[in-house]
Parts: sequence; C-alpha cells; structure tokens
Amino acid sequence: MNNIANRSIIMLIISLCAYSCSVAHNDFSQYHNLPSEGWAYSDTLTFLTEIPDTTASGRLVMSIRHDNEYPYSNLWIEVTTMRHDSSEKTDTVNFLLANQYGRWYGQGFGASYQISDTLPSIMTLTDSMPIKVRHIMRIDTVRNIEQLGVSFVSIDNNKQ
Repeated sequence: MNNIANRSIIMLIISLCAYSCSVAHNDFSQYHNLPSEGWAYSDTLTFLTEIPDTTASGRLVMSIRHDNEYPYSNLWIEVTTMRHDSSEKTDTVNFLLANQYGRWYGQGFGASYQISDTLPSIMTLTDSMPIKVRHIMRIDTVRNIEQLGVSFVSIDNNKQ
C-alpha cells in the first residue's frame, strides 16, 4: 500500500473512534459546589437542564464528591423532577459511600472521592426543566460533601 492509502485508513479509523466516543445529542451534565461550612437541610440545589431537543427520554445519574472526613457511610438525598402534567415526582436515594469497614466505594485522588449512581426509572426530560436535590439526613447540616452533580443520559428510542 502507498502512503496515501495508509493515511486514509488511519484517518477513517480515527474518525470512527471519535464518533463512537462522542456523547449523545441530548446528554446533559451539571455540578454544584457545596459550601465549605456544609450543606444545610433547607438548601435545595436546582439544576436547570439544557438539551437541544424539546424532550428526550433517558436516565438521571447522580454524582457525589466528598472528602475523607465525611463522617457517615451513606448520604440520603431527595431528587424532585417535573412530570408532563406539571406535577412533581420525588425519588429518595440512599447513596452508599462506604462499606461496613469504612472503606470508600468512590474513586478519587488524595482525600476526595466521587461516586455515581443511576436512578432506576426512565424519565422524559424537557429543556430548562428544573431538577431539585436536597439532602434528607437526620442532621441539619451535612459537612464534607464537596460537589453534587446531575447527569442525564439520553436513550435512543430504537434501543429501549
């Protein structure tokens, strides 16, 4: 083979790899930094979705970043989304952050760990739809949670 054919094949392979690694058209991700003094029970985090289409079906993925000083093995959160009829749907999620021996499940470097979990139900997301998240632990202020993130992974209608 000549150099032009080799280059063409290499460019085709690179293009296919780049295309297969690209995010879906309606995927969305946003993170909020939490204050160093802690996340108060009354502080609801609001994520406004940004997707190009009017609606998309998919799953929500919640991500939590905490430091090594977080004093609990889990974090209870409440996730509220809007339905088509403008009513609210609330899911309660128990994030397990550590095993019974105190070993963190999340991945990280240094003293920070991040863990993600996918909510089980498929939902329909609309552009600019608010997703509200608050902690529902038995204490007023949770400390040592650094960030909380929401991602939406759209599902191709042909793959459902």
